[in-house]
Amino acid sequence: MEKYTNHLFVESLRANTESPSFSLIKEDFEIDLRSLIIDVNDAQNRHTLVIPGSSIRGVVRRWAERYDKALVEELFGNDIISGSEPKAGKLIFSFARAEDLTNKTHNKRYGIKINQLGTVEANALYSYEFLRGEKPIRITFDSIALVPLKDDEKELLAKSIASLKYSSIGWGNSRGLGLIKEVELDARLQKYLHV
Repeated sequence: MEKYTNHLFVESLRANTESPSFSLIKEDFEIDLRSLIIDVNDAQNRHTLVIPGSSIRGVVRRWAERYDKALVEELFGNDIISGSEPKAGKLIFSFARAEDLTNKTHNKRYGIKINQLGTVEANALYSYEFLRGEKPIRITFDSIALVPLKDDEKELLAKSIASLKYSSIGWGNSRGLGLIKEVELDARLQKYLHV
């Protein structure tokens, strides 16, 4: 296994504030994307924010499909939803984490969930916070190759992660978790960008 550690620098990061536990079950406090603020050390007022690796993986995969659809299945695999035989990919993504949230302003907001018909769903009120500061928040995540990657696969991974700049974590109907201002690739991936 080979682990590539990457960083995203995000402005106006959004986080859930009232989710009782981190859960990917649809009935449990569903909003368009999930993240969670965890108290690391209450005495020092230290917190960490985690974002599921699946949220990062999904947006990286979508960028990869723009570059090379044939290679995407090798890297990311496919699932039952795609209609073809399920196949495991070569990559997994860790939870993304933002560990230094000190000196960040927390602006609590409220929202309601709207269904596909454009009407409000019952019990759909949720709250979230925008975390702001003088500098963007650094989010770290790992892309882990379960088997050795070929050079063309590393290049696709590097281009896809680098393409996150000026986009948001989230895709399609999601409002996203914040604007990515900068991407810092693992040095072993950076060399595949040919810049």
